[in-house]
Amino acid sequence: MYYLTTVLMQFGHKFMQKTYVGLNRNRA
Repeated sequence: MYYLTTVLMQFGHKFMQKTYVGLNRNRA
């Protein structure tokens, strides 16, 4: 269970970084 939570946290972090970069790119 802990391992699954860690994987989801890492995936969510990468996804948020991509979304953040995408928003900044569109804004620029």
